Amino acid sequence: DLQNKDNADSSAINQLFLKSGLGKLAIAKLISGYDSSTIPAIKNKLEQITSAADVTATALQQVPDRLPALGTLLEETMSAIEFGQTSLASLQQDLPAIREAVHTAASGVADQTQGFGAFIRDTLPLLESSLPTAGEKIQQAANFVRQDLPTVEERVHQVSELIRTGLPRADKGVALAADLVRNDLPVLEDSIRKAASTIRQIKEEIDLGEIAQLLGGDIKSKSDFLANPVVLKENKLYPIPNYGSAMTPFYVVLSLWVGGTLLVSLLRTGVDTGGLTYKRYQLYFGRLLTFLTVGILQGLVAVLGNIFILHCYVVNKVWFVLFGVLISIVFVTIVFTLVAVFGNLGKGIAIVFMVLQFSSSGGTFPISTTGRFFQILNPYMPFTYAISLMREAVGGILPEVAIRDVIYLIIFGVLALLLALLLKKPLEPFIHKASEQAEESKLIS
Repeated sequence: DLQNKDNADSSAINQLFLKSGLGKLAIAKLISGYDSSTIPAIKNKLEQITSAADVTATALQQVPDRLPALGTLLEETMSAIEFGQTSLASLQQDLPAIREAVHTAASGVADQTQGFGAFIRDTLPLLESSLPTAGEKIQQAANFVRQDLPTVEERVHQVSELIRTGLPRADKGVALAADLVRNDLPVLEDSIRKAASTIRQIKEEIDLGEIAQLLGGDIKSKSDFLANPVVLKENKLYPIPNYGSAMTPFYVVLSLWVGGTLLVSLLRTGVDTGGLTYKRYQLYFGRLLTFLTVGILQGLVAVLGNIFILHCYVVNKVWFVLFGVLISIVFVTIVFTLVAVFGNLGKGIAIVFMVLQFSSSGGTFPISTTGRFFQILNPYMPFTYAISLMREAVGGILPEVAIRDVIYLIIFGVLALLLALLLKKPLEPFIHKASEQAEESKLIS
């Protein structure tokens, strides 16, 4: 009897310990194999399938935003699907074996439990004192088999159903994405390249930052600026209201020179002394006074006609008349001197001189716009200072300019007088001979 420890059979006790150790070893091996192999394998497969499904779903959601990497994404998706299908097939193949192994283990455990029931009851006091740890592990293994294993099987079944129903939808989405890549992606890529090229070209030629700043500001003020980019502030110092009045100085001066040329052509420059003897300078100045008298009258007619008949705009009318008379005196003196000294040749010189002054005086357009030849002649022409003086009277007198022009005109008149006094006598024989030859030709009087 085992309850009587003193009379217990040692061989029975040893057999009990042996069978108990074998049962403990079998249960430990079953639990260890289940914990170390079966459960991690199932969890590993499930985690790989879930991760592959998450990667596939995330990649498909980002297809519109990641078109440039869509080819790589599709390859990864197909690999994930193939991996999921392979894992599912493997899991489906392994599940019957897993269930069979678990049931076999459970049956074995039940058989072992029933076989050892009576034996354990007989030796319970000894087991309670010597094998408490083995009993707890056996209880845990039995609880896991009865409670947790059905839940694991249900989860595996749910994952299997999700993969079977979800993979066709994923295949459909992948097919649509593949169709998009085959048909629409080349056109889209071409359009993107053209747009990028256009944007790069625009950025090279135009500052997009300035355009953005311009568009972001006050559009009305910017449009007003573009319509009128320059605001002119006029400050007219010597305003002349019309073009005709502005051209008056040039045409008055031209008419006075032409009038002087016609005057020496109509009137004789020589003097009939009536047998009396006069010095050359007396004859020169005596005849010059006659021409100057007519020249003064012609100057008055020219300036007064512009004021009262043509009604030209003139700021200083008195000075306009005085300046006109002064210019007429100087011009008549120059033309008379040329004819008195050079005879009929002097008339041609006066006409050529007038043509040169017409282009070099800056009367109709700025002298800076003419050729180099006329710019050189400009400071040496009487027209230059005569036109400038008349402009002072028309637009408003600037004293220093008016005084300068008057001085230069007087200098031209004095030079003409000196030319007559110094060259008339030396040149008189040549001029007289040339005049006789001209009369003999019956062409020039």
